[in-house]
Amino acid sequence: MMSEPATAIMNHTDANADVKELSLSQLKSETVLLEREQLRISRRLAAVRERTAEIISAHALSASAEAERKKKRRVGGQLRPICLAAGCANNVHARGLCQAHGGYISRRCRVEGCSTHVARGGLCKKHGAPVPTCSAEGCTNKVQRRGVCYKHGAR
Repeated sequence: MMSEPATAIMNHTDANADVKELSLSQLKSETVLLEREQLRISRRLAAVRERTAEIISAHALSASAEAERKKKRRVGGQLRPICLAAGCANNVHARGLCQAHGGYISRRCRVEGCSTHVARGGLCKKHGAPVPTCSAEGCTNKVQRRGVCYKHGAR
């Protein structure tokens, strides 16, 4: 906030006219008040400039990070996004991550301690996932396609 004498001087169109009417002691006190105000303003200006520089540098960093995140590379004629994990240059598989950083889509076996992918019914093949058999009469082979094994027409 500005002092009353400083405000009074700034409100006048001709500041010199007001100063000419002041006595020596008034001029000295006005000088002290104006110097204090000048010091406060210079400190405030320094703080504003510092904060502005912080915001600009943070914005530049976030903009470069965003540009880095959106980087893509050409794979097989297509542009593919790159994993969001720091320092990783693998292609994205799912949710912005590569397979190494958790971007896999398939679920894991529900048996505790097993990290194998689910085959059917929440279980992997090791833990008893139901494996369909060929629909041909008397055949016990695994289904390959359309409900039958290779021997009975799944090609």
